[in-house]
Amino acid sequence: MSKMRPQTATATHEIRGKTLRIVLACGSFNIGGMSTQALTLAAEFRNLGHHTIALILDPFGELYESFQNTFDQVVILRRGLEGRETFLRRVLLVIENLRPDAVLGSIVPAVQAIHPYLDPSIVRITTIHSIVEHELRDGTANATSTDWVVAVASNIVSKLQTRPVACQVAVIPVGVPICVHRRPEPCSTTLRIAYVGRLSKVDKNVELLTKISESLYAAGVPFSLTIIGSGEEKTRLMRDFSRTAAAANVNFTGQLTPAEVRQRLLDIDVLLLVSTYESTPHAVLEAMEAGVVPVVSRIPGATEDIIEDGVSGFLCDTNVVSQYIEVLKRLHDDRKLLGLVSQAVRTVIASRFGAPRMAQQYLDLIERTLASNALSPKKLEIAAHIKCCPELRQSCYGFARQVRRRAGDLYRALAHGIRPCCLPNSNQVE
Repeated sequence: MSKMRPQTATATHEIRGKTLRIVLACGSFNIGGMSTQALTLAAEFRNLGHHTIALILDPFGELYESFQNTFDQVVILRRGLEGRETFLRRVLLVIENLRPDAVLGSIVPAVQAIHPYLDPSIVRITTIHSIVEHELRDGTANATSTDWVVAVASNIVSKLQTRPVACQVAVIPVGVPICVHRRPEPCSTTLRIAYVGRLSKVDKNVELLTKISESLYAAGVPFSLTIIGSGEEKTRLMRDFSRTAAAANVNFTGQLTPAEVRQRLLDIDVLLLVSTYESTPHAVLEAMEAGVVPVVSRIPGATEDIIEDGVSGFLCDTNVVSQYIEVLKRLHDDRKLLGLVSQAVRTVIASRFGAPRMAQQYLDLIERTLASNALSPKKLEIAAHIKCCPELRQSCYGFARQVRRRAGDLYRALAHGIRPCCLPNSNQVE
């Protein structure tokens, strides 16, 4: 980032100490990296005396109570049977009525779409969490009306460099809360392994878990494998494991809240990550904060930036099962090494990936931009009609697709009992 001019530095100093109103936009209450990031930032912003508002566009998911308990205010803006532009205007009006100093979004297409129509004094920041094409496309849409695009890992920056991005780019790694807890002493010779994450085939590569378990069992290593998470591959994965000799060593917990995951990790020795691509994986950082040793796939610009191989974890070539087995067997046999790496990983998190550090970096961007806006006010152009830019039209869909989505909601409610979160005390906007 470039140095500030003296006038901007003075204005920034004046803004610091002011209570900021910060809107954090999320697609839903579903468990996942983006929701976890919003909850973590909100907790840290509130600790620093700022007012936090969650803007949720789809009231489904397991983290409703967590959002209610963490944010100062939760606003739910559910799209009805209305056209794209009608809904976008409603999103714009709701945000402006909240009078925020800054709007932070983790790829929420409707929020990204109204960036050009927001009061220019509002700081607009978009965080990109992944290198997948649709997230890069949506995150850089309306870039000329976005103050900052934040990349959570260097491999995202590399991807952004291959496409025109007309706003400033900052790198702010994901941060995790630093908790005061004491890991219980291991009381078993069994190596306790966990996988935490979505159960999908393409990116998470979960079919490799079966192969690793079979090979570890064949090598005579006593182990248990706890699989935390859900996804489209869960049924198939459970079936595949049931056919292996290691089936009795494997336990599926289903999806757990972040607090439940943190508690489980205190009784885990090793975290497995076998993904083919990641950016800054929350699961790895949360496990390291709990003193769990990561044994993960080697991903340039992602896990390679977090882990020093053999010191603060272990990197294995993707799909090379023998490398995972060699490391796991070594950790089982050498408990002193396991303990040393466990201590090292917590040091890495405290020094580089703590939530307070992440929150302060976002605040620095907000305060610098507010100061710059105060020195050079921008003119607000009132538009009679809100138009969605071409890059976002696929994600910020039209009326016909919205009808199909709401029909799908009705089917899930009738067939599976999946309903919107109960909202007796929230600021719901219909």
